[in-house]
Amino acid sequence: PEFFNEPVAVALPLLTPLVIAPTIIFFTDRILERLRLQNLELEAARRRAEEADRRKSEFLTVISHEVRTPLTSIKAGLGLLRRDLPAGVGDEVNELLDVAYRNCERLETLINDTLDVQQIEAGAMPLGWTRLTACTLLEDAVTENRAYGAVFEVTFEIVEPVPGLAVEGYQRRLMQVLSNLLSNAAKFSPPGSAVELSA
Repeated sequence: PEFFNEPVAVALPLLTPLVIAPTIIFFTDRILERLRLQNLELEAARRRAEEADRRKSEFLTVISHEVRTPLTSIKAGLGLLRRDLPAGVGDEVNELLDVAYRNCERLETLINDTLDVQQIEAGAMPLGWTRLTACTLLEDAVTENRAYGAVFEVTFEIVEPVPGLAVEGYQRRLMQVLSNLLSNAAKFSPPGSAVELSA
């Protein structure tokens, strides 16, 4: 037995590198191939993202020029109609013109907000922070949304305002938040009810 064991004992150390080396090469090649495929997938995803960003920019450009321009003309025409409406026209016509004008303002705000997103992503969003009176903000919000509330037979009322209460912020954004709150309140309130605001 000792005669047969000695060659085996000598051969195993010699055979081990011959077995391990191809195995290491095999798994290394597998890993490198997987990394290559992952890099290809990442590159394809990057290109898709760049293409989507390009299409979004083109879409925003179309909104800016092809939608906002005619909307501005429509809004101006409605403004002239509201101002120069002949005497004797019924309240229903006045109300419809008011609603149409307010809806134009809402669409204009929506377009501006969409374009603002592009500016935010580009890091060029101007923020005009000012000191504002809370009561004035509420009054402006009620005035701006009164016609919209009338569509749902809902009124807006300012309750117990605090004189001189001031806030600091971006007026247009604050008005947008208040308009969203009031429009949702009008839509989900029963007809004939009143939405109360306080500050």
